[in-house]
Amino acid sequence: MTFGDDINEIIKTITFTHYNNSFAKTLGGELWWRQIRELNGYKIQQDILSQHYRILSEENQGIYSSFELDEIEKRFIEVTKP
Repeated sequence: MTFGDDINEIIKTITFTHYNNSFAKTLGGELWWRQIRELNGYKIQQDILSQHYRILSEENQGIYSSFELDEIEKRFIEVTKP
């Protein structure tokens, strides 16, 4: 794939406003991603092409994806609570 993602993930991202799925480990956003926020090792990033957002764990595992920043921020608060 051109952008390094599974075609099924691309289709889900285009089709749905947000979804929660099991994500493959990422490279941490070295390409195609802009860092929005980081807390306790968790990151919110935005794809520079599609403009969708994702949350990554401390291990760069994808946790959540959405085109809606408010949805991402709500989920980010949930996963970063001590």
